[in-house]
Amino acid sequence: MNATLFRNIAIALAVAPLLVTLFIKAQGPDPAKHHLVQAYLHKMESLNGEIDILVLKHRHQLLNNYDGLGSVFRELHDIQGQLRSGEYAIYRNGDAEMDRAIELLGEALARKESVVEGFKSHNAVLNNSLHYFPRIVEETTSLIQGDAKLQDHLQSLMHTLLMLHIGIKEEETVSTAEHHIRQIALAHSSPSLTARLGRLRQHASYILRYEKEINSRIQQITSDETRSSIVALRSMHEESFNQAFRVASNYSLVVFIGAMVLFGYAAYS
Repeated sequence: MNATLFRNIAIALAVAPLLVTLFIKAQGPDPAKHHLVQAYLHKMESLNGEIDILVLKHRHQLLNNYDGLGSVFRELHDIQGQLRSGEYAIYRNGDAEMDRAIELLGEALARKESVVEGFKSHNAVLNNSLHYFPRIVEETTSLIQGDAKLQDHLQSLMHTLLMLHIGIKEEETVSTAEHHIRQIALAHSSPSLTARLGRLRQHASYILRYEKEINSRIQQITSDETRSSIVALRSMHEESFNQAFRVASNYSLVVFIGAMVLFGYAAYS
């Protein structure tokens, strides 16, 4: 009897550490952490879309300042910080593929912010020239009543730049505008009028330069790069959670079977 008891105790002591190890592995991932991380990533996708909308509103002068863009980027950086080093961070937790996805998202976000900063500065110059150019044309036209040719170039240039601003036949419009700017530069006039025409040409050149550049930046800003990085990370995290849950379920089954076998052995010994 004593020999049987000692044998059972020895078996239990040998099996117990294994069952404890399996039990720990059977705990599985934290659902609360998973849902919070997914919520963070959905929020990032929403904020990314908000940036695109704000940029387009600024492009068409529907907003007066860039405070909204700054606020959205700060919120994105806060979320990124939570994912990297917050209480429920998913960075540097032993998953190299996940780490790389987070780094790629950070790089995409940094590129987008850099392009937005360039957009903001150039858009301010463009809007300033769009505001002053028609006024200078109007004032200059009133001073050259006897020069019908120069008046025609001024009015044609203003019309052409307006067409460019609303996006009609960009390449053809740029060529036409450059022609009128050259003709205006050749005009002979008094020193004061020459200075006025110089300012006019400068504003026209800014409009030509920054209309094209800003359109290019908007294409970069509204491209799918940042959103794709967010979606890729969200899908990867979802799959990682599901895989960890499946593994934990398998361990739970092994623990259950092992406990039943041990119990049965003890009962019939």
